[in-house]
Amino acid sequence: MEYAERLTQTPILIGRGDLEPLREAGLDEDQILAAILAICYRNFIARSADMLGVKEWSSPLDDDRHLPTQSADLVDAFEDIVAKRKASQAPRKSPATNSSREVEGVESESGGSASFLSTIPGTDLTAVLQARPSVAEADAATRQAIESNLPSRWQSLISVCIAGLLGLDHQVAALQGELEPELAEKVVANWPGASLDAKEMALLGFAHAGTVAQATITEQDIDELRSVGLSDRDILAAAALIAYANHALRASQALGVLAR
Repeated sequence: MEYAERLTQTPILIGRGDLEPLREAGLDEDQILAAILAICYRNFIARSADMLGVKEWSSPLDDDRHLPTQSADLVDAFEDIVAKRKASQAPRKSPATNSSREVEGVESESGGSASFLSTIPGTDLTAVLQARPSVAEADAATRQAIESNLPSRWQSLISVCIAGLLGLDHQVAALQGELEPELAEKVVANWPGASLDAKEMALLGFAHAGTVAQATITEQDIDELRSVGLSDRDILAAAALIAYANHALRASQALGVLAR
């Protein structure tokens, strides 16, 4: 539970040594990998729920917690989710600054070396996940779905922005794609000061909120995204990428590999 809390709240502080208490408690490397994936998956699904105003699914026996729509059409489903957002949800304000950047003397041990798990090889997340074929298949399907619905430039901008917000600057080169290095560095250091169009600025604002203050997102925020010309399909895909990047970057930091 302590490891889950730290990986969720301050992933930049996680390094190789944080796995030792898990080993000392009797977990083997397969169990540690499973625990890391479970923690990061929960970051993915809970963040998605907050950003889209949907209740998290828990159990078919829990009658007042269920997915609010059965629609097969993503746009209709999204509109239904937004319409059913709980008006009583109390916003929990988070600081707009990245607290991980205020920690002095912390250097990541991640960044492309072999995985922290000696029995599970790989220098990037995709390679490490091959130890869990069903997880690797699901991860690939998720990435494919996101990539097919968002322009590659938007994907890179969002991913780089989130890496910066989490203080994981060493991941930027693996995530920037075709972005100019100077632009990627600007987005990491101060995305509101980057030279971007209205849609891109709105997407990075959404990525920022979805990373540091996801519970404060309201239907008004979604309407502001629409106002700059983003479609509901764009917004849904962006929310999926933001949640996925928060998952993948935490998993990569925990494993000591690159997020790709």
